[in-house]
Amino acid sequence: MDRILDRKYGPFSGRVYGLILNLIANAVAIHGAINYVIKGQSPLEMYVGIGTTAICCLILSVPSK
Repeated sequence: MDRILDRKYGPFSGRVYGLILNLIANAVAIHGAINYVIKGQSPLEMYVGIGTTAICCLILSVPSK
């Protein structure tokens, strides 16, 4: 896993792309929470954002050597 996270993919490493994915997942979770609480829509978007954030955090928490 360490090789995948620290390898360069274009201008950035895998860790940077993981952090960008985490930022997008946080935005999806917040947008879904707003839609659920204020507009009364399905909480599916919020759950997808929360799940993706949790997976990103678990993967990105592996320390680099």
